[in-house]
Amino acid sequence: MPVARAGSRLPAHLLLAAASLAMSGLAILRDPLVNEDGIPFLLQSEGILGAMSGAGEAPAGWSLYAFLIAALQTLTGLGSIASAQALDAALLAMLTLCFASLLELLGTERRFFFWGALALLLFPRLNEYRGHIAADIGFWAFLVASLVPLARYLASPRWEHAIGWALLTAVAGAFRPEALVFGALLPLACLAPGAEAPKLQAMVRLYAALLGLAVPPLVAAARFGFVPPLADAVFGQLQSTLQGIGSGFGEAAAQLGNRVLNHRAGGMAGASLTAALSAVLLLELLRSMGVAYALLLGWAAFTRRSLLPEGGRGLQRSLVLGGLVVAGAFLAAQQFVGGRQLMPLCLALVVPCAFAARELLLAALQSPRPTAARIGLGVLVLALLADGFLSVGSRRSYLPESIAWIQKSVPPGSRIFSNDGRLAYYSGGVVAWDALPAATAQITAGEAPVSGTDYWLIHLGRDDAGLDAAIAAYGSRLEPVARFGEPGGPGVLVLRPAP
Repeated sequence: MPVARAGSRLPAHLLLAAASLAMSGLAILRDPLVNEDGIPFLLQSEGILGAMSGAGEAPAGWSLYAFLIAALQTLTGLGSIASAQALDAALLAMLTLCFASLLELLGTERRFFFWGALALLLFPRLNEYRGHIAADIGFWAFLVASLVPLARYLASPRWEHAIGWALLTAVAGAFRPEALVFGALLPLACLAPGAEAPKLQAMVRLYAALLGLAVPPLVAAARFGFVPPLADAVFGQLQSTLQGIGSGFGEAAAQLGNRVLNHRAGGMAGASLTAALSAVLLLELLRSMGVAYALLLGWAAFTRRSLLPEGGRGLQRSLVLGGLVVAGAFLAAQQFVGGRQLMPLCLALVVPCAFAARELLLAALQSPRPTAARIGLGVLVLALLADGFLSVGSRRSYLPESIAWIQKSVPPGSRIFSNDGRLAYYSGGVVAWDALPAATAQITAGEAPVSGTDYWLIHLGRDDAGLDAAIAAYGSRLEPVARFGEPGGPGVLVLRPAP
């Protein structure tokens, strides 16, 4: 596979990194509230800082992502939220630079660096996550970074490229275990027609580099007698994952057969569910790609334009296969798949989008009306930016208002009962985090704690119509303090025990 040699282009790298950082800053300004599933990482990082200062014990099961947040907070003096946002912005800048470098390597021409940069900077689904706190961002960044030495390896099978790929894959796996799926499947790219021979030897070398990274930890674990419990933990996790996928799919198929299908068609429940989930996967993938990118791929397929040089097709097919395995396994277990699970697959499809976009632009400029083509390109760029930064309102208007009031009016250290992690976190109070997921059920059952709490911070969603009535059933034991949002609709209710 021919590979473009990227010369010294420090100004281009700096400009691209600055553009990515600016877009992350714009996303944070547009949507400054922490996403709810990012709060556990903030709590872990604060626990790590407490353990380092001797004020507490390190949290159980802390992650590399939380450790990096804590380390950045120590080095910069920023708060935990700002440190997490700075870390994510840096990871996304790294992802953008590596993606552009990958396109340049696959495209054999220096100008494909800019096409890769443009394709990723304008991708709306990724831009929606620029304001989020999520370990997935580190996984995506190091997964794409690992593809750069892998692309070099496919062109020239050298040990340094294999070891670089293995190291970056291992770091990606420290953010999300799904990276191990790509570690198992990406070496298959060596068997593609455009790869260098001998193909089998090149593939074995990649697997050897990946397994070689496990030798030093295993030797250290054997020295201290940790190998048996470590092996039990690894195999236990693998077994529970496979059981979760099987049980989730089995339960959903049983419900489909009992509630939807006729008893004569009950035996087809598994096949019917597989077909339905496949349709869900396709529709969610199209929604995640967005209209412009989906139409671009469709145009390229319809006109049979060359999307990728032959040498890069094996790499992209292996990447697509890994993305399908990750998204399909999650869908089978949960009967749901979201943008985070689909992002590796989306990134694999953005690669040919960059090549197709260049072909489309060349075709448009060769048309009788090149000025109209340029205007259309400008409108498309603005539409993609609006899709990623303006059209998606992930925060309701009453949430910032209620959080600002809570931070101003609720004394720090107050004992908080809440059914919403964001309200609880921003309150700065003492929260029983383990009990938070069951808070709504406790309120409905009349078992929520009143004594021993200072404030109730309750999020009333669109599907919580009965929650207002359940709270009213507590009668004089609670008194309302403030309410945000439209009466009778979604909002935030602040209460406290009556004196």
